[in-house]
Amino acid sequence: MRHRCVSGIAALALVVAACTAAPAGLTPEDEAAIRAVVDRYSDDWAANRIAESLDVFAEDAVEVISTARIGKTAIRERWQAFIDRYVYETVNTNVEEIVGRGDLAYIWLSFEHTHLYNGNPMEGHGNMLWILRKQEDGGWLVSHSAGSSTQSARADTTASF
Repeated sequence: MRHRCVSGIAALALVVAACTAAPAGLTPEDEAAIRAVVDRYSDDWAANRIAESLDVFAEDAVEVISTARIGKTAIRERWQAFIDRYVYETVNTNVEEIVGRGDLAYIWLSFEHTHLYNGNPMEGHGNMLWILRKQEDGGWLVSHSAGSSTQSARADTTASF
């Protein structure tokens, strides 16, 4: 009899769990706010405001490029090379996919850019995957970032800068 009771309770728990609504997907407002985060990040890089682009990251954000960096301070240290040696000319960031529920979302981004590296004309492209968390104020911040990119010398080295 005890076995039937436990089985009955387990079956009832499964029915209740199946009837529980999953958290709602992202609202149109959430998706627009996330796209605004991407736009701000991209605009800051295009205007060579690389340090300011860190404002879209949470204080305890994690960035994984070749190694993991935890926190804005560690991420800023890696980005200092970009600040010191790169002058961005164009930055195009495309949202390939946004998916989320409740206060958590992920976004796949592709990007391409042209820049000067130590005065040499270069171009690059790559992909990023961001995890974002909705903040108490309703805004969204990047909590995790991973990506890869390639860069090469530009073919149009006769361009004037």
